[in-house]
Amino acid sequence: MLAPRFSSRLVTSLVAFAFTLGLSCCGGHSASSPTPTPTPTPTPTTPDGKADALLAQMTQAEKLHMVQGAAYFDAAGKFIVPRGAGGWTPGISRLGIPDLYFADGSAGASVANGPATALPSSLASAAGWDQNAAYKYGTVIGVELSDYGINVNLGGNVNLTARDPRDGRTFETKGEDPILAGKIAAAHISGTQAQHIIGCTKHFSFNDQESGRTTANAIIDERGGRESDLLAFEIAVKDSNVQSVMCSYNLTNGVYSCENSHLLNDVLKHD
Repeated sequence: MLAPRFSSRLVTSLVAFAFTLGLSCCGGHSASSPTPTPTPTPTPTTPDGKADALLAQMTQAEKLHMVQGAAYFDAAGKFIVPRGAGGWTPGISRLGIPDLYFADGSAGASVANGPATALPSSLASAAGWDQNAAYKYGTVIGVELSDYGINVNLGGNVNLTARDPRDGRTFETKGEDPILAGKIAAAHISGTQAQHIIGCTKHFSFNDQESGRTTANAIIDERGGRESDLLAFEIAVKDSNVQSVMCSYNLTNGVYSCENSHLLNDVLKHD
């Protein structure tokens, strides 16, 4: 069945060629063909599309630059990060990528070179069961970070550490109920991001103890995880459209969370 179709196309092409050749030989003139206009590449509109477009233009050195961060030491040997930030990633000006200045702040802006409002603990915010008040809480953090020139807030701690009062960071979390924790965290993040600050939720996931957190191994089944910590994260991420997520130091089911493909790809990026 392939041969006849191929032959008919070939014959059609030969006839067309002969007709054109005949016009040329007999003094005929064929209509001039306009130069085709290249189809412009559409400008990406989705976050994934924009990221892919930028990555396609980046050199390997620039990609590595974006994930390693930077800082320097002054003459006295003091560790310095510009603007009193806790971390700094210089941007790539030729691609319009700005410098990123990171600062903690789950219970108020945390900057090294000046004062900030000391808010009640995040746990107290959650105890109010008031999302409007929680939004204002996040707004205060965003306004003050912006005043210091910080554009990334590493707050949004939604770990359910209150299940164990020995955790050490319970004050900056939102209690042990995943729905309440997720809703309050989302309101905090939304208030902060409304001030043009990149928000964050952390520590993904099952970072429910501070002592030994770089060696702790959270053993939990899929359903248990989805109904507890991962539910809190799901609500926080979706309700706020959070712009960044910080992975955790601990292991989950024997794999470090920051290299855990199931958590980072299947759960976070896909689900």
